[in-house]
Amino acid sequence: MFFGICFLSPFTTIAQNQSVIVWEDTISVADGSVYGNTRPRITLNRQNEPVVVFGKNGTGAIHAAKFNGSDFDAPVQLTPPGFTSYLANWTGPEIDGFGDTIMVVFKQDPLVEGHVYSVRSMDGGMSFSDTMRTDSHPAGVAWLPNIAFDSYGDPSVIYMAHDPTWGHPRYVVSHSEDGGQSFLPEQEVTLNIADEACDCCPAAYAIEDNRHALLYRNNEASIRDIYAVKSQDGGQTFPDFENIDQLFWSVSMCPSTGPDAFIDQGNLFAVTASRASGRYRCYVSKTDMVNTQTPAGGFMLPAPQSSVGNANFPRIHGNYDSLFVIWQASETSNYEVYCAFGTADDYSLFEQTKSQVNIQTNGTQSSPDIYYKDGYIHAVFQDGNTGNVLYRKGRLSAVNLNELNPSELLVYPNPAKDIINITGLSQDTPFQILTLDGKKITQGVIENNFPYISIENINRGVYFLELPTKKIKIEKQ
Repeated sequence: MFFGICFLSPFTTIAQNQSVIVWEDTISVADGSVYGNTRPRITLNRQNEPVVVFGKNGTGAIHAAKFNGSDFDAPVQLTPPGFTSYLANWTGPEIDGFGDTIMVVFKQDPLVEGHVYSVRSMDGGMSFSDTMRTDSHPAGVAWLPNIAFDSYGDPSVIYMAHDPTWGHPRYVVSHSEDGGQSFLPEQEVTLNIADEACDCCPAAYAIEDNRHALLYRNNEASIRDIYAVKSQDGGQTFPDFENIDQLFWSVSMCPSTGPDAFIDQGNLFAVTASRASGRYRCYVSKTDMVNTQTPAGGFMLPAPQSSVGNANFPRIHGNYDSLFVIWQASETSNYEVYCAFGTADDYSLFEQTKSQVNIQTNGTQSSPDIYYKDGYIHAVFQDGNTGNVLYRKGRLSAVNLNELNPSELLVYPNPAKDIINITGLSQDTPFQILTLDGKKITQGVIENNFPYISIENINRGVYFLELPTKKIKIEKQ
């Protein structure tokens, strides 16, 4: 059964024979009024089930929710009673996993006295351990943590360290050798680079085999480019570094936006935001992890249509042949969430494949994250309209939109929860939905200008969608 094509923004153009992203229905992760919706992050467990972590402003509580195949389980609170985490729209809990071991790291509030803590799940995100202090910073501030697992199932945690009275900001790493049960003393990583870390920009950590990379925004006399510090020995030493940004953005105040990255086939792929052009824009780069050379980077992701629009907080995941990026951008006024994909050898595809992830455009959609595995894209974002964290799953489809025969009807998503979209109609079209034994459930007319059918009030099950020239089996989740 064909699932169809993606929701495209009005400005999207797709090249001949170009794949597009097919999105399934939007699913609410949890009631935001109860559990919060601040800065969601996503990973997958061994069964490829998404596990999403997010915070609640006001209380500082952190929750995680696991997908069960059709919906998300009730969120599990990760912070104990009376524990307040440090949350903002640009920093919060971070998550990563290895099989069914899922770990979350976060910063305790108040900012100066609080430490970096972690919790660990051994059952794929259903339950989590008590909080464990993870930093080993002796004095001063430790904050902005992030986490990444290696191929052996051992995590590394990074965080920004300050001397007392906020002096000497730099990034450090702490490795675990027992699957996250304990962590070694912190190891300074960024000392060889001139000046200091940008003191309120989160950093990223990426691992492939024995190759490790810490990416952070540097502050060299107010030039705030992104640097990658590289290790070839499993994170024991970091002798090499490169400016992978080279936009030479000069700004006197911390912009509070950092990079995201992964490593594949010895290449470090990263995204970040910069206002070097005069407006916030998002950029993707590729860096050789083995050889020190000028990075192939600085490629601007599709800019907002409005010259005064902004794009920020990009995230990236995938592999060498499939780079998926997600970011927030204001095409006109409110922020929406956009996704695009390319390859390591063809960044121009990002321009051709940009699509809007969120369907509802009321309010602000922001703080997206993305995870790609086994042909599927998993996206989450903060929805200002419902106040919830929203989730969408997608996949690539080699549909050629320019050569699509109008007589070829595409029905998507399938299975669906609320709405089924129909592509290929040339006029208003009557329809019926029947049970498998032929009993009519509902009927109506699909408007050519609004080609969708609401199945919200139909019971779960398998049905026939009957059109004048075709009968298609559909499933209501």
